[in-house]
Amino acid sequence: ITTLARRYGSQAVIVAIDAKRAPANGDGPHFAVYARSGTSAAARDAVEWAREAESRGAGEILLTSIDRDGTKVGFDCEMTAAVSHAVSIPVIASGGLASLDDVRALLHPDYARLEGAITGRALYDGRLDPAAAGTLEFSTPDRERFPCLRLAYEALEAGGSMAVVLHAATET
Repeated sequence: ITTLARRYGSQAVIVAIDAKRAPANGDGPHFAVYARSGTSAAARDAVEWAREAESRGAGEILLTSIDRDGTKVGFDCEMTAAVSHAVSIPVIASGGLASLDDVRALLHPDYARLEGAITGRALYDGRLDPAAAGTLEFSTPDRERFPCLRLAYEALEAGGSMAVVLHAATET
């Protein structure tokens, strides 16, 4: 991480953290990091790993809840809040999006560092309406909406087939 950040800049380094809920460790909830598509425990806590990644030069965290991924039951808001409070860099939530209500839940002030969310199949199967999502207002003044959603929808209409990041950063 440090080598990449020094060479290309922190803005070019996104650390992906795949985590599952684990038994509480006495200090509150614990989120265990996994590798190899969730099959190998990494003996790390997601919050601590996010802090370390930031200290090494990561410019953003892509946080996937393995427990929620593909379930269509909504994001793990508790895990997202824990990580977004622990770091000063942007966080992208992933895993579990079922509807626009899940995106709205992430607009809560607890997710101040949240920059976006991975939609996965929600755009493809019609659970997420890009036009409606594109009008969501953020509670923080510097983030007004997911500006890339309209572009993502246009890409899908043109035959694109990749997962889309709803990114809240302003267009430059």
